[in-house]
Parts: sequence; C-alpha cells; structure tokens
Amino acid sequence: MRSLYLLGFTMVTLWSVGTSRVYAADDAAAVDSRRISVGGFWIANMATVSYRPTPLDIASQQWNGGGATLDVAIGRRMSIDTRAMWNRKGAKLTFVANSALQEVRADYLSIPVLFKAGTTGPLRVYAAGGPEVSVRLAARVVSTLGTQRFDEDASAVTRHTDIAADFGGGVERDLGHARLFVEALYSYGLKNVVIPTTAGEAARTRTLTLAAGLRF
Repeated sequence: MRSLYLLGFTMVTLWSVGTSRVYAADDAAAVDSRRISVGGFWIANMATVSYRPTPLDIASQQWNGGGATLDVAIGRRMSIDTRAMWNRKGAKLTFVANSALQEVRADYLSIPVLFKAGTTGPLRVYAAGGPEVSVRLAARVVSTLGTQRFDEDASAVTRHTDIAADFGGGVERDLGHARLFVEALYSYGLKNVVIPTTAGEAARTRTLTLAAGLRF
C-alpha cells in the first residue's frame, strides 16, 4: 500500500505543476499535432489468478514495475501506444484452512499494444484497449505446509508466454515540455499459464495496473 500512496503523492504534485500553467488555443493545437511521443512510466500491480481446481481462497498480491512507451498519433483523438514493461503476476493460494499455502509469482516482459481514443487539448481523457503479449523471465512458488516453507523455481511448470486482453482509461495533462499521464488498466489473461500436473489444472492471470508516467 505504501507504493500506492507514493503513486498518489507523485501524481498530485506533478498535476499541481501542470495546473499552474495556462495554455493558449494555438498551444493546444500544437500539442495535438505531435505525431510521435516516447516516455517512461511506473506501475503498481494488484495481481491475482483464476485457478482450477478452485482453492479454498485466492488472495491478490501487490508488486511494482515499470517500462517505456511509444505513442503514435493516428488522428487528433486517437493513437496507438506500444509499451514494453517489467511486470510481475501471481497470487497467494490457500488449499487447506491456512495450513497449506502457495505464493506463486512470475516475472514477465509484457508488450501491450493499446488503441486509445479520447478528447483533445491540454487536459485529455482517454479510453484504451488492446492485446498484451508477455514473455516469462522467471517464476517462483513459495509453499508453506504447517511450519515448513519451500521456495522453488517454477519455470518447469509455467508456460513461456501469456496472452491477455487489456482495457481501461486514463487522463493526460500537458506540462509544457512533457505530458503527465495517469491511468488504470485491467489485464484479463486468456491463456493457461501453467503446465498441468493434474487433470483439469489451469491458471489465468488477472491484473489491475495503476500507472503514472511522462511522455515527451
């Protein structure tokens, strides 16, 4: 939660700087005419999974990450935003009344390609959606059985890639030489990311991502 508070403080501070400036109509037109912008961003993930067979409980996990963005305008109101980011997904699974737990996590290089449409001007509100392809970099499973704890490499039982559908929206504010953006995206995993060890076993990622960054 400290990461979420830090994200909120950063957003408010940068937003206040941008709000203190007033832009003329021709400045807004110049902003809208920018065809290509690049930038970086920081993310806070609230990650969980859809798992079969259904465990006793599934608890979300919170992790941080970040990446880079390349945004190409295809009109005054639309753009295609291609990103590359370090992204951790997973959850905490309870199988037998708190005596058998598993914390599963996988680190990915995620590449979402988002189609964005929204308003124009110094303050822009937009909706976003598109596919996300992720390549697994590492995977771990921490199992707890009573007082015993086992930390194991899970690369052999997780698939190399994940495919998801992303959708959400955000707000973008012109700061003069850069644009601050704040957004929320939900990633709905479409692919079973585990190699089944029992009949019917399947896990699909579900991730809510809060992001804040700058484009230039």
